[in-house]
Amino acid sequence: MSLRKILVLSQIIAILIIINTIENNDSFAFTISEEMDYSMPFDFLDTYKDTNGPDDQFEENNNFQPETDVPNNRLNSMDSVEHYDIYTEDDGDSVSDKFDQDLIRDGQVDSLNELQSTETIDDFSSDIEMGEVVENDIIEKNSEIDKEPDKIAIINFDDNWLSQYENAKPILDNYQFKATFYIVCDYINGKNRMTLQQLETLQKEGHEIGSHTMNHENLDEIMPDAKYHEIVESKKCMEDNGFKINSFSYPFNSGDDNQESLELVASNYDFARTAGGTADSDNLGKHNDYERFTIIGWSHDAERKKHNYSDLQMLDVFKEYVDKSDIEGSSSNGNTPIIIYHNIDDERGVYNTSIDLFNSEMQYLYENGFKVVTMNDVFGENSYE
Repeated sequence: MSLRKILVLSQIIAILIIINTIENNDSFAFTISEEMDYSMPFDFLDTYKDTNGPDDQFEENNNFQPETDVPNNRLNSMDSVEHYDIYTEDDGDSVSDKFDQDLIRDGQVDSLNELQSTETIDDFSSDIEMGEVVENDIIEKNSEIDKEPDKIAIINFDDNWLSQYENAKPILDNYQFKATFYIVCDYINGKNRMTLQQLETLQKEGHEIGSHTMNHENLDEIMPDAKYHEIVESKKCMEDNGFKINSFSYPFNSGDDNQESLELVASNYDFARTAGGTADSDNLGKHNDYERFTIIGWSHDAERKKHNYSDLQMLDVFKEYVDKSDIEGSSSNGNTPIIIYHNIDDERGVYNTSIDLFNSEMQYLYENGFKVVTMNDVFGENSYE
């Protein structure tokens, strides 16, 4: 056979092979010269969209996972509609979830953690608003107590200790309570005692200032002239410093059963307070004809010292004392609890009340609806009587 015939026969055979191949595999979509070069980057999503239609058809047929399979630059180049089609199609996410994911995609936030932090700030803002509501509730509650002056309690402080101003006053302020401070005139500006300016602040803010003698002398052990100095001159000393003085308290409970002392007190003060009351007694004056000048208070510190009570035990005794007036009613001044304190600190001295205990006791009064007022509010000329 000649060479020419061989070449012609070879071409015919090649044509037949190609025709046969096409007939048996009609899905062959490109020629040999168009075969992919796998050494080059390949955007599979673009290629598939160009040849097979919309994204949702591709996602349905091939279980494609765009969150992990599509490069970030591809996601960033999409518009928001395409983004939602790929990210949240049929996944049940809310519109807010889609918005959060879009913020992350656009680089406005780094992660869901940052979004959650933003939500926390919103929650905190709500807490602040709630705090304002709580504060308003406190004011409203105190206003309600104003309408019920029968349920009252009285706080007294003796000896002008500095701790009364530094530790007790902030607690009283927190509950909007007012107290009576019985001052030893010669102790003003002394070591660990309140200054004149601090006492002025107390009076300016609505607390009562009373006299507790000039030098805290035992009135039963001094001569008549010295007794006059302690009782009468102490009031003048305080008034000369700008204080309005209506009441007196006896140091060591001395002089409250002595005729001479009682006459001096009654001649110079509107009323006076001694101590010695207990949880099962009232505070009515213990001396005939001088009841207003022997009003009995309950010495918180003396009670603790006598029984060596712990703070928890003392709190229970305190509750028993003030609850007595709640049960019997305090329309009679004899049932008004009068609690006497000295130092309010954590030094654990003989006549010291811890800060935590004092705060717990004031909180108990507040939560049980007591209006805490001054001695003058109850026993003075403009009292609740």
